Amino acid sequence: MRHKIINDYKNVTPFNFLAKRYSMYDNATRGCDLGWFTEGKTHEDFENEIINGDHNVDDIFTIDIASQNWYYAILKTYEPKNISEITILKIL
Repeated sequence: MRHKIINDYKNVTPFNFLAKRYSMYDNATRGCDLGWFTEGKTHEDFENEIINGDHNVDDIFTIDIASQNWYYAILKTYEPKNISEITILKIL
């Protein structure tokens, strides 16, 4: 199935349409956009491939986590970036 998704995407079918049609995730209605995620909050293999994999923006690729029976077709839409968190205290 992922082979078909990747071929359809490369033949100009919008990724969000494919995600809505084929995804089994709850966020399929949003086109499966994972949004930004915090390091350490996803499966280690998934996170490593997203952050350290040799993929450019607009590349479509697969990630297999066979131990969990998870098989992904991923479209990279942003470059990873570190966003510092700060705590603000308001003293009254």
